[in-house]
Amino acid sequence: MGGCGGKIAGFLEPPEHEVSAMSLFTFFRRASDSSREAAKAETPAKPAPAPTPPAAAAKPAPAAASSDPLREAVEMFDAIQEVMGKSEDIIRIPSRVLLSGLPPELRGPLWNTNAYPNAPIELERKPLLQQLQKGRVVYKLNELALSLPPGWVKSDADAMVELNLAELVSTLPADLFQVSSAVDEELAEVARMRDLFGPPKPAEPPPTPAPPEGAPVEAAPGRPKAPAVERPLVRREVRLTAPDGWDGVDRVADAGAEVVDINQADYAELARVPGLKGSRARRILAYRQQFGPYRGIYELLAVPGIGRKVFRRATGLEPGLRRRGDRHAKLNELLGLPREERPSLARVAERTVEILGAEACVIAGKDGFVLARTEKAAEADRYAAVAPKLFRRTRRYLKQLTGSPVCALHLPTTEPPLFTVFMPSCHLIVVLRADNDQGAALRQAAHIAEELDWLLSCRAAVRSGV
Repeated sequence: MGGCGGKIAGFLEPPEHEVSAMSLFTFFRRASDSSREAAKAETPAKPAPAPTPPAAAAKPAPAAASSDPLREAVEMFDAIQEVMGKSEDIIRIPSRVLLSGLPPELRGPLWNTNAYPNAPIELERKPLLQQLQKGRVVYKLNELALSLPPGWVKSDADAMVELNLAELVSTLPADLFQVSSAVDEELAEVARMRDLFGPPKPAEPPPTPAPPEGAPVEAAPGRPKAPAVERPLVRREVRLTAPDGWDGVDRVADAGAEVVDINQADYAELARVPGLKGSRARRILAYRQQFGPYRGIYELLAVPGIGRKVFRRATGLEPGLRRRGDRHAKLNELLGLPREERPSLARVAERTVEILGAEACVIAGKDGFVLARTEKAAEADRYAAVAPKLFRRTRRYLKQLTGSPVCALHLPTTEPPLFTVFMPSCHLIVVLRADNDQGAALRQAAHIAEELDWLLSCRAAVRSGV
């Protein structure tokens, strides 16, 4: 993989014409202030008015000519501000937010860990908020390094750097997180995230005692808010079974540790499931309290606010009547097992080896720990720990090489040959044999890993008592 990264390293020296709006603002503001101060210093105090001859009064004042460059600079600044936007749209962060976590391969020859330059990095407000909403802030290195002195970082047009979220949030102004009620609840969650890294909140003042009976009550300032009215829940009948006969109940004993049972979960557990944060989680609890336990996962579609898109995101299943199906049965079909069987992860690893004609198989979690392994997987712990790190370091280069995201890596010349499939919830590492047909085995392993990722993902389900 070393041949993929043909970079051209050099000093980052932006051309003179590439100047940010805030730099121009600083330049013209200083030019304006210095011109005014110079004019004050050079202009003597006005003497007492005295009669002047008509010819002397008609002469133009020499200071008028010196004001033209200043006027032109101010007019140019106003035009730039009109095009580039207001200064409130720019957020400044200290350079240490970028430099403290910069990889060594992107550091320039003048790097000094003990003395970061006092050069704030300017970010646009709206894109920054959009990235904070996703919980990950990533920029191109060349965009962030424009205000840094030359030699601190290397120039790499394709290098992307991820800013440390905790350190970034701690340096942002407090008013950046003052969102209005019109902003969606997910952005409000990001605004509240700052409390995790900032100083503790001051103690709340004691409640105001109630006025004595009969005392006049002063009206609260502003328009009074009407109390929120909750719509009554109505039980809506939905079809609980899939065309293949599955009733929508999970019966897996030792797999799916991240699965959230909507019949047992509280609000905090439901909020972890994609798409079920906020009011949807509260409605699921209210529906369960009013009508009893859910009879199957498809009854989730009867809850107000749970549409097809949200259902698909929260469960990984298809909501349409014709496309519904048991994904457990799909995994069994790939492994050659009976439809009604619910195999353990160890059983899945064993069948994967038999189906692919491989030597060994390891199923690892996203944190690098072994979830299941076959008997001949002597290096299971090493495979589980190293494979996720290998993929994280190479996926950007693999995407540049292929033009699309890559989720698998085949190492046919290693001893033994390895094939790894990387999924958000798990990693499948297969130790291949040199004498088998690896083409068919690789395609089959990718399909098995896809179903394993669903099985182990954080998803909503209705689980039986097994």
